[in-house]
Order: sequence, then C-alpha cells, then structure tokens
Amino acid sequence: MALLSRFEQDQKLRKAAWLDNGANYPDLLYHYTSLDGLEGIITSSSIWASDPRFLNDSSELTYAAGLVDEWVQEAVSSSTSVSEQVKSYLPDLHGLVDMPAMGLHPFIACFCEEGDLLSQWRGYGSSQAPVSIGLSLRPSVSRLRLPNQTTLEKVVYDPNQQRAAVTEVVETWLITLAALLDDGFPRSALLPEPAREALMRALREQYLCFKHPSFSEEREWRLIKLIDVDAEIEHALNVESDKMVAAAARKMKALGRTFERPPNLAASREGVRVNFRKSAIGLIPYVELKLHETSLPPRLPLRSVRHGPTAHPDLAVDSLRMFLRSCGYNPAVAVNASAVPLRF
Repeated sequence: MALLSRFEQDQKLRKAAWLDNGANYPDLLYHYTSLDGLEGIITSSSIWASDPRFLNDSSELTYAAGLVDEWVQEAVSSSTSVSEQVKSYLPDLHGLVDMPAMGLHPFIACFCEEGDLLSQWRGYGSSQAPVSIGLSLRPSVSRLRLPNQTTLEKVVYDPNQQRAAVTEVVETWLITLAALLDDGFPRSALLPEPAREALMRALREQYLCFKHPSFSEEREWRLIKLIDVDAEIEHALNVESDKMVAAAARKMKALGRTFERPPNLAASREGVRVNFRKSAIGLIPYVELKLHETSLPPRLPLRSVRHGPTAHPDLAVDSLRMFLRSCGYNPAVAVNASAVPLRF
C-alpha cells in the first residue's frame, strides 16, 4: 500500500489540474428526471447516483474505454520520459478501465448546463412528464458540502483534450515508476502490481468523463461518488445484525439475565446504502447523494424547476409551485414550463 500511495501522491498535482478543468462552474446545473424522481429528490434532499454501466446510453463507456485503451498504448510507445528498458518491464496495459477491476466502484449523477434541452426531454419523457431541476453546485457560492469521496467533474468531448489527458496520466505514472526503480525498489515489488493498479485508478476520471463529440450540446457535468460496494453492503448487514443483538440484550435485561454483546461489527465504514431499482434491463444499483446546504432545516441548493413539454403548462407550473411550498422551499425558487414546442 505504501508504494501505491507513492503513485497516487505523484498524481495529485495532475489530478488537481484535471479537476480545475471544471473550476469555472456554471451558476446552475440541471438534473433531468421524471416526476417520480422529482418527488424522491425533494423529499429526501438527495440525488440518485447510479452505476454508470446502466446509463441511458451504455455505449458511452464502451466509447471511453476504447479511447483510453488506445491512447495508453500510444502514450507509452511515444514517451521520452523513461528509457526503453523501463518500458520493457511493463505488464500488459490493455483493459485498464474494466470497471469490475477498478477497486472503489463509481456511481454517477448527471447534470447539464442547459435546463431546456429537447434531447433530454425526449430521453426522460417516455412514461410520465419530465422536469429539470436547477441546482447551485458552485463551491464558492453555494453552502453545499459534497459527500465524502465525491467530486463534481466536467465531461470532456474534444478528442484532442481527451488524448492529452490520458497522455499526462501515463507520463506521470511512467516517471513515478522509473523513479521507484532508480530508488532501488525491486521490479517484482512494483510490477505488475501495484503499478498497474495505480495506473488503473489514475485513469478512472478520464474513463468516466469522456463522451463522443456528438453529445457536446449537453455540456454535461457529473457528480462521481466512489464506494467500496462489498464493504458497504457488509456494513449495512452488520448494522441490522447489531440492531437485532441490541433488541435481544434489552429483552434479556428485562428478564433479569445478563447478555454479553459481541463487538460492534458496523464500525469504520461510511454507511452508504446501496439500493436497487427496477428497469427494462434488470436491477439498477444506485446510492443517494445528500446535497444539503449548510442550513437548518437542511435543503437542497435548489434554485429552479422547469416542467417538461406538456399540453397544460400553466396547470403543471402551478402544481409544481404548490408541491415545493408544501416541502418547505422558498417561493423564490423559479418554476417555469419548457419553451420547447413538443408534446408527449
């Protein structure tokens, strides 16, 4: 783990620059969802982040994986930062962004810079009227605190920027590897692991934030939450077990008997519950991202709600305003109807 930490430490400056790609946050970012989704989001003050393999267009990940795979090979081959001898030590670097092997599992919530997009209305309005929710996610303006292990990242559509980002990750990784070998670490302690795993982790942001240029009108941003799924599921089971043990202990005490409780098994995890919802392709894993502003009572940084195209826009807007007020939101939250001339 110490060697893996060294790789990650050397990637920190590069990663900070990558995240700065999105430093100029828009005033509002818009999350498109159904009316059922809106109700769940408002009442829980959370956004659902889903397993990215279940995105509306799963080809997004295939596209990104293919690019990353190609450009990793290209970056290694063309690098002049390390010797050919170091390159000869490298393991097979194909398939680095195979998600099941990526360690911490990503869950994603998607946002757009535009709150009235025809393509989004069509995507979300097949079964019931859609809405877009305008949230203030700018750290310097909103009093929002993002959950642990969660970043807000801008999607990259330009192939030149995508290639440059992958190349920079690989260059940093190669330089770290060469430095560790020069410091006397045996090759067997570095290759294939932890070096390969370090590169896999470093490429995670690129893999999750690359999209085909044809989607560029969306100007998408993503909240990415990283979770140790197995550990969190085990934690949730242990929490339930602890509750049962505590209940048994109370009953034994009421009967005048002693009961020695086992050690608490539910400690040391974040406590994120992995939920599942039904879809046409099966159960979709998702988690709830609490997006409370630092206020009491806690509220979403909600600034606007736009109802999707409908035959009765005035009625739809009135009912949305009433719903938001019933949930304690300020009347200043802008509620509007879509200007797109589309009817479902």
